[in-house]
Amino acid sequence: MTEGNKLSKFDVQVANLNDRAELQTWNLKRDFFKGTGSSYDQFINYLKNTDAPSKLKYVFNKDKLGTTNLKDAFKELLSRKKFEIFQDIPINLKENLLGVGNGNRFDLFELAISNINSKLYNFIN
Repeated sequence: MTEGNKLSKFDVQVANLNDRAELQTWNLKRDFFKGTGSSYDQFINYLKNTDAPSKLKYVFNKDKLGTTNLKDAFKELLSRKKFEIFQDIPINLKENLLGVGNGNRFDLFELAISNINSKLYNFIN
């Protein structure tokens, strides 16, 4: 399997649905949360190919990590990589997150990142 194929392969995809799930057993010190490594590259690839956060699920052991800790770790990652991520994600995902007609509003993307209860974090389960 080529590197490109590895980056686009989900752990679970529900038949006849667009929902996809990535199952993780990570700890919060992984390179992923620093914005490096193949898992981070895979995450960016998923975002590039998703039009709504509800269609992408990252499933974690919440007993091990805690939902708030996990969302805070993603918040730090998204804050650190906000320019890169904003450029990489498709306009339809941006408009799903920020509202129709707001896909080019970086300021709204920053607001979404700053609030762990925003729609942006709906992919965390």
